[in-house]
Amino acid sequence: MDLKQWSREQGQHPPYGMARSFYNLRIRGLADKALPVMVRRIANQGEQAKANASQLLDIVATVAVTAVRLRRLDEEHNRTIEHTFSL
Repeated sequence: MDLKQWSREQGQHPPYGMARSFYNLRIRGLADKALPVMVRRIANQGEQAKANASQLLDIVATVAVTAVRLRRLDEEHNRTIEHTFSL
């Protein structure tokens, strides 16, 4: 699969246009240095996405626990008010 086909399947424009001299690794085109950098960057973005997803799950869990605590406090407050009025 060539870069043009891959880009089309991904629904993205090929990076740096389709300058053949850029991507021709046989003649040491600029992509010889740029593509490894792009691959590392994509890998780093994948790791960052995993870290963000993990943080988001932690936040969701914290919000759920906080919601339960607030509900309990509200119920206790209502019971206190009812008890106070019954005295």
